Amino acid sequence: MKIMDSGKDVLFLQVSSLTSVSNTVETSVESVIVSFILHYCELSTLDLWLLEKSYSCPQFLLPLNALSAWTVKRTNSSDIPQEIQNCQLPAIWSPGSRTCISGLCAVLRWSLKSQLKFEKSSVCKDLLGFRSGCLMSCSETSVWTKFCEVEFPFATNNFVKDFLKSQLGGSSVFVLPVELVRLETHFRKPVKTHNIRKRKQDILRNVKAEIQKTNCFISSFNENCESNGKQKSLNLLKKNNLSISDERVTEKHDIEENIWDLNHVYAEGIDMTLADLILFPCVHIIRNLLKTENMRKNVPLIEEWYKRLQHSSCVNRATRICLMDNSGIEDKLNEVKETFRLIVPEVSEESLYSRDRGRPKIKARYHEPSSVIMKFLSHGIEPLFKKISRKTDYGLDWSQLPAAVHPSGGDLPKPRLERKCQQLENMVWSVLDLAVSGQTIVDFCSGGGHLGLVLAYCLPQCKVVLVENKEASLTRARSRVETLGLQNVTFYQCNLGYYNGQFDIGVCLHACGVATDLVIKKCVEKLAAFVCCPCCYGFIHDTHLVHYPRSKKVAQTEISHKEYILLCHAADETEVDTPSAEQGKYCMGLVDTDRAFYAKEHDYTVTLSTLQPPSCTPKNNLLIGVPATW
Repeated sequence: MKIMDSGKDVLFLQVSSLTSVSNTVETSVESVIVSFILHYCELSTLDLWLLEKSYSCPQFLLPLNALSAWTVKRTNSSDIPQEIQNCQLPAIWSPGSRTCISGLCAVLRWSLKSQLKFEKSSVCKDLLGFRSGCLMSCSETSVWTKFCEVEFPFATNNFVKDFLKSQLGGSSVFVLPVELVRLETHFRKPVKTHNIRKRKQDILRNVKAEIQKTNCFISSFNENCESNGKQKSLNLLKKNNLSISDERVTEKHDIEENIWDLNHVYAEGIDMTLADLILFPCVHIIRNLLKTENMRKNVPLIEEWYKRLQHSSCVNRATRICLMDNSGIEDKLNEVKETFRLIVPEVSEESLYSRDRGRPKIKARYHEPSSVIMKFLSHGIEPLFKKISRKTDYGLDWSQLPAAVHPSGGDLPKPRLERKCQQLENMVWSVLDLAVSGQTIVDFCSGGGHLGLVLAYCLPQCKVVLVENKEASLTRARSRVETLGLQNVTFYQCNLGYYNGQFDIGVCLHACGVATDLVIKKCVEKLAAFVCCPCCYGFIHDTHLVHYPRSKKVAQTEISHKEYILLCHAADETEVDTPSAEQGKYCMGLVDTDRAFYAKEHDYTVTLSTLQPPSCTPKNNLLIGVPATW
């Protein structure tokens, strides 16, 4: 069967070979999660290909009948599209739109939305949450997405591995996964979501209406007692399922919105969302090993949440089909200890929501960075600005280019068009100085394709890849590509870390905060040149993929993490005609010099310069790096 035979999008899951257990395959916890959710929603809009590949992590059993609802093909890497080979599984290939979707959350969101296109499914719509925003942000910027997509599945894998090792080794002591305790802490906190105020108002309105209704009934009840006799009144009471001492009457009138906090019923608040269904299989696997009593004792709120989800018939159906009781590992524990002591690790009370005001943050407002700057200067480190000497002044006559290539084709507001054109000219000139026919150029954080589509049009003999997490932005880019008839563009809807393909030049225009460092890191790993114009220095922070300072040279100054973050915040104060603009530009230069040192320490020649004219944007630094292998 060819990949386009059915006309459907194709979902790729990674599995190992058939196991000794009849009619099962060994797979990753991510594949178990995906199959569980597909069955929960009864999704039918995808074909399914199983990519056979060996694992270096614990393997979980998935019954083959869990896959019987779809057209299934088992294959190996040589038979699948190169686009899928270039990214992390699970992934979806949509041949009609030349789009690859990679990453657990993006794949599941795409699947739910695909189902909505074919049928009005309230289940799929509700799972996507308020304004369809559930788990939409990428894991590099969202604490919650990172927890659901990366940390908790990874912790489940580690839990299985460590549990097997400790039990088979005869140990009677085991430490609970830190992420399990963090989730328990999360359930203890009041609900914090974007529409929480409206939801509280709605609930309060319903409560008040219910109180009024109950008060009216009690008044009527008392009158009936006097006029109709006791028995008839008691029958009326029973019919309305009320008692005179009903707590709604005696307590709920005290509720005031300004002191009222909603408790977690589900992972994201009071509505069940996609996040619940991602976390449920992981908790199920852990729970099967720890047993109910240990869960109830150590993580009672998670146990309550788990039981609450089990009340759903859809959850029960998907559990029976996809989640084997042994999770593929208990058969290895024939002679282990039946009792063991659990240690509950201490975790901070830090929220799992990035925008929660209660999250600890470094206070940077009105901070004077002079002491941090002096620390750099004392080690002989200053911004390494250098004027670029170009091979050719290419120039771009926008009037001669198709309308869909112009930034206005990407719905950019008119006041920004001239400055955006100037920014693009600087980037395009720099890439044209480097590019050779036949190369692959990746536009990371591509947005609506402002930069990538100009490059694809100017370099028809090169392949251009657009990597962007936001579906709406890629939709605009695809529309422009169709208008232009370009055949050298491919789209990846995913976090930039999930794109693993080989490429020659990586570019990014105003990739926010840490994203610029992720791009440079990816280019260094692939020995590719890079052309980057950074942005949003105040959003820089340590992640599971990058840490600051970036270079060994700056780290040797013994600058603290707090000092570095304060420097980054000062680098964001670059608005024109403000007292801090010149100082902000200097701080920008120090941060980007650290980035340049990082690349130089990996045998790159790096140039730090300024976009021309500098007025085209306050964030006007330009980093160009070329590997020694070129």
